[in-house]
Order: sequence, then C-alpha cells, then structure tokens
Amino acid sequence: MGKKIKVFVRRVSLLAVCMMFLSCSVMTVFAADEQTYGGVPASEWQKQLQDIFLESFTAVEPATLLDAVDFYREQGMDSVADIYEFWINEQPSLGEYVGFGEFTINENEGVIDAIQVIDFENEKLEFEIVTNEATKTSDFFLRQHVEVKQSLSEVMARAGMNTLMGVGTVFVVLALMIILISLFKYVNVIEKAMTQKKEDKTETPDFVEQISQRESAEQNAPAVADTELIAVIAAAIAAATGDDTDSFVVRSIKRR
Repeated sequence: MGKKIKVFVRRVSLLAVCMMFLSCSVMTVFAADEQTYGGVPASEWQKQLQDIFLESFTAVEPATLLDAVDFYREQGMDSVADIYEFWINEQPSLGEYVGFGEFTINENEGVIDAIQVIDFENEKLEFEIVTNEATKTSDFFLRQHVEVKQSLSEVMARAGMNTLMGVGTVFVVLALMIILISLFKYVNVIEKAMTQKKEDKTETPDFVEQISQRESAEQNAPAVADTELIAVIAAAIAAATGDDTDSFVVRSIKRR
C-alpha cells in the first residue's frame, strides 16, 4: 500500500510540474515584449501623461489655473493656455474624477502620438501628447473623448479572431498534456528497472571476500595438518613406552 501511495505522489508531482511548465510556456509564447516608442516603453509614456495631468490640472487651485492662462498667453504659448482654458470651462460639468481609462500610442515617421482617456462622473476627456523625435518638441492637447463605434463586421472579425486564438491555445495545451500523460507509462518501467538493479546489486556475491577466505584457508591448512600429525605420533609413542604424553615433546617431523 505504501509503495502505491509513493507512485501516486510521484505522478501527481510530475503532473503539477508539467502543468507549471505548460503555463509558463504558453505565457511566454503569447506574451510579447513591451514595445518601445522613441526608446521609451509604452508604460512609461502612459505614466508620464497621467502624472502631468494629475499635477497640472486636478491638483491645482482654480485661481492658479487662471494665472497660468495669463502667463502662457504672455509667453506666446497659446496652445498650453488653450488647454487650461478648456479645463477651467469644462471642469464644473465633468463631475467627480473617477480614474484613468484606455491608453493608446502609435508612432509614424518619427512622430509619437499618445492618448490617455480620463474618466469623470459625467463624461470622459482625452489628454494627448504629440512628440516629434526629429525636433525634440512636444505638444499637449485636452479635449472631450468621442467614443468610436465599430461596425458589426469589425466587431465580428475581432470576436472571431479572439475565439480562434482561444480555441487554438486550448488545443495546443491539450495536445501537450496528452503527450505528457502518455509518457507516464514509462515511469513504472523506470521504477522497475531501478528496483531490479538494486536487487541484483544486493544479491550479487562478494567474490573478493570469497577468494580472500579461500586463500586464508589454504594457508592455514598445512599448519592444521602438522598439528594433527604431531598429536597422533605423540599418542603412539606414549602407548609404546607406557609414558604420559606430557613427559616428552615432539620437536620435529621429517617426511621421507
């Protein structure tokens, strides 16, 4: 019973390892590296837009915003002044700030266009930065967000593509699982081979020890034979002379 439990535990452990390997493999195959724009990851562009909006708009007092409009007008930076004026005019109707929504970014001929959607209680805004890599200049825009409605054919095409990718992924994973499970039968073969090898090693006689014992017995054999011969001769002499075997000593034996 204990052996069966051990085999079961080994199989379950092997299955768990296989599942972890498959999960990591699938994630590696389908998770592409983050794309960079102008050498900067898309996530950094998104964070930059979000930080600028929070620090320059939501965290600034209305009086300061009005001063900012006048300042940028005087500096000839009308585009920035227009952004602040738009914010001042639209803020009362937006409602409470909710959070950041969808983020999109693309690059075309060295011009990077990043747009961050900002969710409010009543409507949404778009905060955009357009950066020209050649001139190293950036322009900001703040406007109302317009939902882009996709046609039915576009929706169906995207849904079909997502379904195809999902089903394909499932079939690939299932195929790999079937292959791995089919390899489980070799676990018993390997275990039996290892067990048999261990038993053969245990039952194999120690030939070195046997040879050593035999050589030792052969070396001691002449000494045992001489001792027995001396005892027989001493007994014969004692019987012939009538003396006790303790009264004489046999010191040597010469064979002819």
